[in-house]
Amino acid sequence: MFDFTTRMTQPAATKRLPFLEIWISDRDYRIREAIASAHQAALVSGHKRSLVKFWKRKGDGIFREESEVGWSCDSRYPLAGMFVWERHESVNLPRWALPMLDERFSAEGTPEWYEKPP
Repeated sequence: MFDFTTRMTQPAATKRLPFLEIWISDRDYRIREAIASAHQAALVSGHKRSLVKFWKRKGDGIFREESEVGWSCDSRYPLAGMFVWERHESVNLPRWALPMLDERFSAEGTPEWYEKPP
């Protein structure tokens, strides 16, 4: 289920925040532990959020149509997979010191002594 909520301090036309709610059956606590561990690593590293990716089968859910009206009805369908990872790194790292697959990575400003990526 998702909803676009608006901050009370800003006009509705300038700020819309998406809210996504996912409920997962987790009888053996493995999913819960993985998400909690990734979030703990993020907090210890000074980040405000941790990342988790979910996959669904194509055609399950009707997000496109629902997003046009700004809300969704309660719909249930199986998740095809989940990916979560722990990320231990300082928030003060220069962009060149981030992993190359990080969206914020940049080779710009790399020191001469450091080998630049191809």
